[in-house]
Amino acid sequence: MSKKYLYYFSEGSQAFGGDKTAMRNILGGKGSGLAEMTAAGMPVPQGFTITTEACTQYYADGRQINAEIQADIFAHVKGLEDLTGKKLGDVENPLLVSVRSGARQSMPGMMDTILNLGLNDASVEGLAKKTGNPRFAYDSYRRFVQMFADVVMGVSKSLFEEEIDKMKAAKGVTNDVDLDADDLKQLVVIFKKIYEDNEHKPFPQDPNEQLIEAVKAVFRSWDNPRANVYRKMNEKIDEIKYGDQDNNTEQVAGALLKLPRFLLRFAIGCLRVMDYFGIIPQKLLDASPFHGSMIITDMGSLGIPPIYHHLYNFGNLPMFIAFGAKRKAVELDREGKPVERKYIDFMAVMDERVCDGYYYASSFKYMKMFMHNPALLEVPPEKVVEDLF
Repeated sequence: MSKKYLYYFSEGSQAFGGDKTAMRNILGGKGSGLAEMTAAGMPVPQGFTITTEACTQYYADGRQINAEIQADIFAHVKGLEDLTGKKLGDVENPLLVSVRSGARQSMPGMMDTILNLGLNDASVEGLAKKTGNPRFAYDSYRRFVQMFADVVMGVSKSLFEEEIDKMKAAKGVTNDVDLDADDLKQLVVIFKKIYEDNEHKPFPQDPNEQLIEAVKAVFRSWDNPRANVYRKMNEKIDEIKYGDQDNNTEQVAGALLKLPRFLLRFAIGCLRVMDYFGIIPQKLLDASPFHGSMIITDMGSLGIPPIYHHLYNFGNLPMFIAFGAKRKAVELDREGKPVERKYIDFMAVMDERVCDGYYYASSFKYMKMFMHNPALLEVPPEKVVEDLF
């Protein structure tokens, strides 16, 4: 193979001669970070990175992983088995791996991840024996079946969640942690049946097949609607932050501020009258920060909580949303275990002189829908209504 598409964590840093930019471009943010930590002597679990160039080649080959790259992946798995003393899919000492994403640019939560890969009907028994904890082994297996079905094959995870809820209801418990090893073993059987019913084939028992399909899924996730929307939003943010600062708004403001005070007052008075009657010229409306759909402000950049933004008596802005600084909170997850979660609070102020409260409530309903399903932002609206001004 003329081009190197895979690097062990232990060789990544040295291979690029200290060029962190080149390493990040080839290994991605996560891969380069793991390479640097390994080089620094930190206790990083053994593993390898499939390069961003391999992902590019995947798309060039019609969304297929060619035979050479597949062979290289299996060769690196063999090397990983030799390093760890474990074997993928082994009954006695199984090797489990995670297939994670790591693009050149940070895209938290936008691309896909598959955990506990390598588990099957045989290796789960080996994991139970090795750990002395059958519940842990079968909990890991049922999670893997669900994650593989959801992320790799597109089977709705709600089908699996419904079965978990049914089992908890039948046992009279409320938390997943209250299910024992036999319950989880039964869930594995149910989950594999859901997989087979939806995919019309059994859940794959060959760890090599699991691995290649998982790598394909992570490669595909670079081009999923969620990731595309994220990149477009960040490109627009960068365009606004770092683009031409001499925009129309600043030009108009600069021109007004050059006027003598009495002329400035007269000009502002004229603008107020024109605004009242809705006759401000379109060019001024395009430059006006007081005319539009909403204002969004980030108080988090100042490290403070959100605020209630004041209303204006000029323009037609109906809504002001202020986001605050990130905060952490310790809460109980669905299994009753304490977990640390991250939040960003926001506050909204609505001007009912512009719009009735019913429509604001509808707007927030749509906002929630888009936050849960950002891919919908890629779908053109059925109808476009031009602004009244």
